[in-house]
Amino acid sequence: MCEKIERLRELVRELPDDYPTAGVTLEDMKEVANNVTKYRLLGDKFALSYSLFDHPNISIAHTTIPKGGYWGYHQHLPPVKNEIIFMVEGEMEIDMLGEGKVKIKAGSNDFHIMNQNVIHDAYAITKVVIIAVTIPRDYGFPKGLN
Repeated sequence: MCEKIERLRELVRELPDDYPTAGVTLEDMKEVANNVTKYRLLGDKFALSYSLFDHPNISIAHTTIPKGGYWGYHQHLPPVKNEIIFMVEGEMEIDMLGEGKVKIKAGSNDFHIMNQNVIHDAYAITKVVIIAVTIPRDYGFPKGLN
């Protein structure tokens, strides 16, 4: 376990000693108020998200991440098979541990499919607006009214 945390520290941007890494899920990072979910990012930034559609077989969320927002390493655990990220606005970089980095930009290379259990992060190069889809539902996603 210590070797994995040390490897994460090598890879992550400005990882504080007390920040949780592998095994962290969206559920661990969130607060909910008035049907808007606020995810704690590293530092003093937050991502805001709300449900567009919520069903046991699929969840769709609209999420805004501020420029410089860093969503620390986390993973989507089974039963989630995939997370699909569609860029609406901005540009971000995703680092998938052991699988490399990818930049996603609205208008070109504007989506990415994250496979099950991949530990990954997200860094907002600019203000980012995404539509994120998980199949089936990720219970860390905002709960919808549907």
